[in-house]
Amino acid sequence: MDYEGQPVIILGMGRSGTSILASLLQTSNVSMYRNSLPPGEINPRGFAEEALAVALHQKLKRLNYSRFEADPDYDNPLIDEIRPFELTDELGSEAAGLVAALQRPGFWGWKDPRTVLFIDLWLALLPTVRMLIPLRHPIEVFNSYLQRLPNERLMRRPDQVFRSYTAYHSKILQVVERHREQCYVFYAQTAYQNLACLQTALEAFLGHRLRFQETANTFHREEFTDLGLGAAEHESFAKFFPTPASFFDGLNSRADMPFARDLEQAKPRLELSALNNLAEFVKSPDDEPDCTPFLVRMIAPTSERYSGYLARQADELIQKVSWLEQQAQTTVNEQALCIRDLESSKTYLLGQIEQHANAVDQQNGYIRELESAKQYMIDQLERHAQALDQQKHYIRELESAKRCFVDQLEQQKQHMLDLESTNARYQNEVRNQEKSIRELHTRKEAFRTLFGLR
Repeated sequence: MDYEGQPVIILGMGRSGTSILASLLQTSNVSMYRNSLPPGEINPRGFAEEALAVALHQKLKRLNYSRFEADPDYDNPLIDEIRPFELTDELGSEAAGLVAALQRPGFWGWKDPRTVLFIDLWLALLPTVRMLIPLRHPIEVFNSYLQRLPNERLMRRPDQVFRSYTAYHSKILQVVERHREQCYVFYAQTAYQNLACLQTALEAFLGHRLRFQETANTFHREEFTDLGLGAAEHESFAKFFPTPASFFDGLNSRADMPFARDLEQAKPRLELSALNNLAEFVKSPDDEPDCTPFLVRMIAPTSERYSGYLARQADELIQKVSWLEQQAQTTVNEQALCIRDLESSKTYLLGQIEQHANAVDQQNGYIRELESAKQYMIDQLERHAQALDQQKHYIRELESAKRCFVDQLEQQKQHMLDLESTNARYQNEVRNQEKSIRELHTRKEAFRTLFGLR
């Protein structure tokens, strides 16, 4: 599709430093949003995200990542995989509508971590898009989630952050490999400590004059935590979580401003040798969720301004443990009450079961009596059937006798008719003879008269 200006997309997982980059670009006449989402607990200075882009990505995510209809957790930023999706004409039209709404002469674009999930769509619609990719170490991302989204489940299962890191960065690495000239990858921890250097590098990449300003509405570099990670920390992390570490290495090897493995503040730590030895005994690092002690050591910075970090973390954990103990005691009391209720219900149910058992025995007696009556009726029916067969035999014999009798009656009737016909014939003959006798008698009288025999 045709569009104005030069589109710019910030591509990165949440908590990777995408918001600070979008805010800095917005101050440099790069239109990253017109209607930004309001600040929240996660980003108190604001998300620097275009509301229209977020709405479209949420719709796409609801269609592709919901476990069931009306799934309230469909927009969870921590995902296990990036799923292929089928673009309908309606969604394609909405994507084109977003481009039409945001395009302008000059540089424009947006930042939304969900963009990674649907980057193939935008590469098809915006073939000349420039992609800025802030890269952050998995430990830094995990620490940022703990700082902004502290919860017990995240501490118990830190691997969910790293599974999501793997999903996002495997896709980002694929995009960088296929569109290297359109991507600028930089290690966020290094770049945000030297904004002038980052500004110069992005000006050369975009061909556009930038002027980063850290105003009250933008992010401040001191707010972007730096744990002082170096090569030793990364090596130890890779032994526990090799998969996310490998994707970090893949992108870092292609980064224009890479992770500084020889960072001065990354001082050697005495516990790293012990952690490295511990890693040798972890059979399946990717499947080992309980690496929290290791990660706590990794996110414990060595610089002096973080000297009380572990103490604060310990206090928070102690408070959480105390709260959990109270909750556990409350749960135990509630469960004891439930057990008493269940025991009472059990006694009642046992009594009901015994009553039902007696009723079943009584019903079984009725059933036996009915079975006996049924057998008696069957025997009676069989005897009646035999009597009926015998009566049918008698009826057949009577029918046969009836037919014989009828035949005989027919024969006698015919014989009577024959006799009547013979009788009528004889009567006619008698009448004829009587007539002849009369005629003879008349002739006799005539002859006697003639001859004077009187």
